Amino acid sequence: MTMSEHGPSRRGVLSAAAWSAPVVAVTALTPAAVAGSTPTGEFTLVSYAGGVEHWVDAERTIACTASVGTNWQLVNEGTDEVPAGALITVSYDGRIFDMEPLTNLSLVSQDTDGDKVTMTLATQAPVPAGEFIYASIGAGSRIVDGIGPAGPSFEPVVVTVGGQAPVLGSPVTVVPTAPYTPTVSAEWGTAVVDGWNVSFPVRVSVTTDPAGGPLPAGVRLSPFSGVVEEFTLQQVLVDGADRPEAIVPPTWSSYTTAIDIPAGSTLTLVLDRALDDEVTSPWAQPYVRLHDDWYRRVEGGTTEVQGPAATPAG
Repeated sequence: MTMSEHGPSRRGVLSAAAWSAPVVAVTALTPAAVAGSTPTGEFTLVSYAGGVEHWVDAERTIACTASVGTNWQLVNEGTDEVPAGALITVSYDGRIFDMEPLTNLSLVSQDTDGDKVTMTLATQAPVPAGEFIYASIGAGSRIVDGIGPAGPSFEPVVVTVGGQAPVLGSPVTVVPTAPYTPTVSAEWGTAVVDGWNVSFPVRVSVTTDPAGGPLPAGVRLSPFSGVVEEFTLQQVLVDGADRPEAIVPPTWSSYTTAIDIPAGSTLTLVLDRALDDEVTSPWAQPYVRLHDDWYRRVEGGTTEVQGPAATPAG
């Protein structure tokens, strides 16, 4: 049985790297405005995906996750300039986050109230009417002790600009997990491109340790070759039998498991490919990478196998 599903375009992955959340209209308050004067200008805050943050207990048996927007566009839609020093506050749960100001933001103060941490940040540059600046914060996650099946009460990350408080993070979800140990392998095809012998994956397999947990739904497999413009999924096998339902339709650069694959079993993807006619780096190292969306449910969060390095042809 052949399942013809087009995989990701390498150029499409680059152009689709950022997505935006709904725009939230807010009014920027400068330090003078906080003291009682009239606010100047008006910001619209656009949140871009900062990534999905994940936390686990030390045994990797309980995990939690939340989507957090940490990269913003601050657009001045008012008629006056917003001066440098417009204030933004970010509140988050200090048990699971480490945060710091990055682009175009300075730390004014940081306060802790129990588990809640609140940073007050100030913009570093004025924003003329009709223009915008980019701003961002860094967010890191950690191993959290004491997570139980019900989980502690984690609040979403909340960002406040000008006294209004849009929530830019989803509530934290806590679920039981089963640690597993995957082994990723691949068979490689070859072609001569621009005077180079280059490789690309044609068959990808993941086998789990029978003594551990299953390969769970939601795990992503990403093939890469610098000479492939697009992969096409031809067949999905589990222990040699056709199982097309085991993979959800491809998105971007990944094939995602749709069901749990039993411990000790082998998931195999058979791939076709379209070579890129505008290759600029045929020597780029090919690989197949496994990503676990539940951070560290597989040790380290990712594992990969690399293909043969390119060699000069002839």
